[in-house]
Amino acid sequence: NARAGTPIVAAKLYPMQFRTELSGFYDMSLDDKYVDHMGGHGGLTFHVLDWLAIETFGGYLIGDETNIANRVRDEREKKRTAKQSDDDKAAGKAPEGCVDANCEPELPDMWQTTWFAGANLQWAPLYGKLSLFSEYDLNYQLYGLLGGGAEGIRKMGNNGNFTAVQTRPSANYGIGLRLIPWHWMALRVELRGYTGVNPPVAERDDRCAEGIGIPNDQGGVNCTPDYSQNSMFQVGLSFLL
Repeated sequence: NARAGTPIVAAKLYPMQFRTELSGFYDMSLDDKYVDHMGGHGGLTFHVLDWLAIETFGGYLIGDETNIANRVRDEREKKRTAKQSDDDKAAGKAPEGCVDANCEPELPDMWQTTWFAGANLQWAPLYGKLSLFSEYDLNYQLYGLLGGGAEGIRKMGNNGNFTAVQTRPSANYGIGLRLIPWHWMALRVELRGYTGVNPPVAERDDRCAEGIGIPNDQGGVNCTPDYSQNSMFQVGLSFLL
């Protein structure tokens, strides 16, 4: 038995301090209501300490509207068409209402992310070993992350075409697990959230003009900011230098 006062030293088989990590990820969105995403990204991480790292990343996602959003579009089109008179239908006139490419169902989180990039700090308070076999221990590191960046976003218009890609600032945050089977390689699994501030759209501007918003000191209203949040499951492979 160790004598009283003897310090306990945690022997890390694969220390991370001053190491560089090159990672590639497969990304898939979770909890999709109106839009889902799938894609990938790459990351470059420098471990300042065993428990502190700085990561930069960038990638691309392919978005698609879910069945709920498609049903809303179909119902909206049916209602617009039903309001037409028989004479207008016979003359081939378009239904009244919003028919340009920027028109959309008035639903939240209809923005689809295309490119995204950013940076974050990673804090890893837990390092341990999993004894899978009697002669082999799998080292792991549990970490949290917090950072910021930007995203390219677009929407699907009623004419079936995408709007122009715009840029929004975003925050990224989450938790991850780094499994380290060998000195030069790691497997990473993350649950990460991306929250961005959306640009205004025509429908939102119209509602603000009608007085729907937060009253300000000048007697008018300020339109409340529109946020989107994407929850992503990310799994990847890293090479440790």
